[in-house]
Amino acid sequence: MNTYTMKRQRGVSLLIVLLLLLIMTLLGLAGLRSTVMQERMSGNLLDRGIAFQAAETALREAEAIARTAPDFPGTPGAAADSACVAGLCQLPTGAVDRWKTIPAGEWRNATTTLGATNATQAQFIIEELGAAETTLGCRSNTREDPYENGCLTPRYRITARAIDPTAANSANRSQVILTANYAP
Repeated sequence: MNTYTMKRQRGVSLLIVLLLLLIMTLLGLAGLRSTVMQERMSGNLLDRGIAFQAAETALREAEAIARTAPDFPGTPGAAADSACVAGLCQLPTGAVDRWKTIPAGEWRNATTTLGATNATQAQFIIEELGAAETTLGCRSNTREDPYENGCLTPRYRITARAIDPTAANSANRSQVILTANYAP
């Protein structure tokens, strides 16, 4: 080979290869970042699904307790900061979102689990809302005691909550809160 042509080369091909290698590295890192994000999203979706099932199970358990007409502590219209006992609360006057103000120790733990998944303990509270007519205008059509003839039935607001099954860093994980109005 001629030594003259070898001296004229300045390493342009090396520069082009390094530039292509840099571009391929950046594309690989972008793909890896996208994969990690999708894995986190699917994990959060699974956590939320498990927490939702646990909260719904707690809600059904609370409905079974409300069906037995439990004894509620305190007096109707108690102060908003009054204590609940074992998850049973009188509805305070004017409080709409009582579940936000109840300390963690006053929620009742659900006894049911979700089999092998065993999500973080689901909890619930039951608030007494008073009586409601079972059919429209039934109180005006009778002279008897409305409770005896089935005209009135007690109403309850049940709030259940559950967090995902991982105990580590649960503040940043899925939490599900379900509320239902229940009349047995």
